[in-house]
Amino acid sequence: MLIGTLAAGCADVGSEDQAPGELGAASEAGQTRAVQQNIEFANEPSMRQQKVVFGFEDASHWHVSGGVPSVSSDHTEGQLALAVGGAGRAEISSTPLDRLTGVTGRLLLDVRLPVAFAWGNVQLFVNSPSSNVLNRPVGWASLQGLTPGAAHELTFPLAADLQAALAQARDVVVTIELNQPATAVPTVFDHLRFAPLPGVPACGENAGFTLNVIRTHEFDEGVLENIQCRLYEMYPVLSDRFNPDAPRALNLELVDTGVAGASGDTISFNVHEFPDSSDLDAFVHEAMHIMQSGYPKGVPGWFVEGGADYIRDQYRTPGTSWSASQSWEQDQHYQHGEITGFLKWIDTHYRVGQESMFDALDRVVREREYSPELWGELTGVDINTMWYEYSGGRTPMPAPEGQGVTFFASVDYYETLGTFAPGEYDAAALFPRGIDRNWISSIKVPAGYSVTAYANGNFTGTKRTYTVNRRALDIMEDEIESFIVTKL
Repeated sequence: MLIGTLAAGCADVGSEDQAPGELGAASEAGQTRAVQQNIEFANEPSMRQQKVVFGFEDASHWHVSGGVPSVSSDHTEGQLALAVGGAGRAEISSTPLDRLTGVTGRLLLDVRLPVAFAWGNVQLFVNSPSSNVLNRPVGWASLQGLTPGAAHELTFPLAADLQAALAQARDVVVTIELNQPATAVPTVFDHLRFAPLPGVPACGENAGFTLNVIRTHEFDEGVLENIQCRLYEMYPVLSDRFNPDAPRALNLELVDTGVAGASGDTISFNVHEFPDSSDLDAFVHEAMHIMQSGYPKGVPGWFVEGGADYIRDQYRTPGTSWSASQSWEQDQHYQHGEITGFLKWIDTHYRVGQESMFDALDRVVREREYSPELWGELTGVDINTMWYEYSGGRTPMPAPEGQGVTFFASVDYYETLGTFAPGEYDAAALFPRGIDRNWISSIKVPAGYSVTAYANGNFTGTKRTYTVNRRALDIMEDEIESFIVTKL
């Protein structure tokens, strides 16, 4: 049985010969992904690149020739704008953008002039040699007679063939050519963007991905826009942090069953479960599942679900009613997915000064097959000992491997649930040890031991006795509610 709602796909498994010390210290790439807030675009694609560059939030992403660049707070969106002064003619070229999204038939640019000009214009050019777009003129807009000090929207229509080319182009450089009378007071540029398509809210401008809403059921359009905006905000953040190869086209499907889910390139939600916008962070959880789609086989469902809750908690909107457990509670176990507080506890006790435990595990399981030993390699202490410490010594410890029967949540001995010493285990004993009813799918029985499994609680119902390993449990698979381990 795979615990959780996201089925992990297959991927190549990396070498398992990596030394523990190499895992314990975060790699340079991992540290960058976990803690860096300012975007560096030279090393890998970023969904946030277009928003930051086109928003002129960082002047270092624009090269100015023939003028003096500076940062301006006279912005029309975001926090900052780009000011160019000291010359009548200047070329302002962007850093190469890996790709463009939301390409439509018009480019828009906001400009703020220092004085009224009797003449002047702005021209736009695009360059993508790999796509055979070579300094292609987009168009020009006049500055003549525009009111100084006010923000003006300039419009640049794109030819149909250029629009089609830019939708597929890579490494695109946009150049703004400014022609105006020389003035010491700068001209300010901000908010370069493609005119949005109908139905795309303003928050979706320069989002770095496209969001297609599949409206199969009626739903409040205002709440739907809020959901879209939360995804437009967070999906690129999660992609940059965890999975730069996440789909650049995402579907948001309105359904009338279940609660919410994520699979492939689609997030779905039940229109009856989200009547208002008080739980938008649920979509952060589902967006994280899209990021986790690259996990290889064998990553436990509790880590998938618990990790998505950890990220939801980390980006939680203040004042919302949902919250994750921040400390150990009676009968709680990490295998039930309640790991937010546990992960934070590990960070403060075993990962001080390093990337977070979750970020480290997320990175490593994409490189090699998951095993419980990874927790020990990253901290020096095995997961069950840490859970015991986290609980203040109030949770039962599993038996050492080989000194009892080991149970797994999936066939072929995937998703270890724990090793159990001789004794009787019903639901009251299993739940605080991390096993719920009907979770067991395969077992390892060492020599000298046996286990009798029962389909019902309190050691009743159909039973089977096993004295050897079983990669699958025939009629007892996902049917065990209690068992007795015996040393022969």
